[in-house]
Amino acid sequence: SISLILQVLIPISSICQKKVELFIKGGTDVLWSPTMDYTRYVLGEAYSRMGINVSMKLIKRGYYPKGGGEVKLEIFPSQIKSISLIKRNTKKIKLFCSFSKLPEQIIQEKCKKIELELIKNKFDVEFSIKKEDANDSGSSILIASIDNNSIIGVDSVYDKKINEFNLDLNKITKNQLGIDENLADMLVLPASLTNDMTIFTVPKISKHLETNLYVASKFTRCKYGIGKIPGGFEVRIEGVLDTSI
Repeated sequence: SISLILQVLIPISSICQKKVELFIKGGTDVLWSPTMDYTRYVLGEAYSRMGINVSMKLIKRGYYPKGGGEVKLEIFPSQIKSISLIKRNTKKIKLFCSFSKLPEQIIQEKCKKIELELIKNKFDVEFSIKKEDANDSGSSILIASIDNNSIIGVDSVYDKKINEFNLDLNKITKNQLGIDENLADMLVLPASLTNDMTIFTVPKISKHLETNLYVASKFTRCKYGIGKIPGGFEVRIEGVLDTSI
């Protein structure tokens, strides 16, 4: 999974003293990992607000199981800063879908069904779909809601066994907090490398988040706290001053 590798490489490379250029081959849209669109548009948005200057260029999709995707990155020296994401204030949603070597009509129908469900929940949906030339058949979808105070996304790869996207739309339609539960654990590393307090609200504390907070505190000496709030939890991470490589 290219996306999982980037969660470590991007924050660490950004605190180097020189520009880092990477060319990575592998899976861009695979099981148990964020899709490349989630990484670019959701995680990438969070990185940008935290001062991380990175250019991610998707050259070729790589769907499970053959992979073969290609991503080119440029990561520039950055001063990582804290972020505050507390409450969603928008009803606008973007829906991205990519597919390769699958019937376009079927993928269109699946996406339209999801779009209609979002519209029923009073969301203003911007929908785009792109046909790709990958080594294997596959498809992925991202639904993202972003405003000044929140970054929320939910994604899925297409399950060819049941011919469906395995999506829980409640994770985006019912979430009025600052971020989604998957983004939460991805923000721990960069937040631990700042010189200030990062604060975000999240509907659920995942095991991934708990683990990342504990491990980051041991490596970087950051401090963290978790408090219960209506509808979820507030997480605070106090980073370490002037961490660099």
